[in-house]
Amino acid sequence: YLASFADAREFKLFRLKVPELDSTKTLYPIGAGDAVAAGTLAAWASLASSSMEGSTCVPLIPEECFQSLEHYVKSICKDETSPKVAQVVSAFAFGLICGSASCLQEENSVLDSDDVKKLFGTVDQPEQVLTQSFAES
Repeated sequence: YLASFADAREFKLFRLKVPELDSTKTLYPIGAGDAVAAGTLAAWASLASSSMEGSTCVPLIPEECFQSLEHYVKSICKDETSPKVAQVVSAFAFGLICGSASCLQEENSVLDSDDVKKLFGTVDQPEQVLTQSFAES
């Protein structure tokens, strides 16, 4: 789950699913949380810098992954979610995918961008499970 307070007038709660991994292979979960954190922050920084007017910043993630991430953001915005919230939700989804991809590697907190791209294609849209508006005072 991801809670968003990006809009000061409301709280939103999203459910994101973790990608399914092949359970017939050995999985290596040590460091997956580190990969989630790093992937989330790298995606968020990449999206934030790319959306700034006149930005010439290079994304912190591989270009193919960044293109998939931008597509994911746009698909979330179709549901009348603000671009700012869509970026945060997408960054967290990317982080979860990075954590899953790191489980496929024997070395801790290491992942292959090809695994990330493949797993990104398997994740569903996040489900918004709650919206709570705040009364203005």
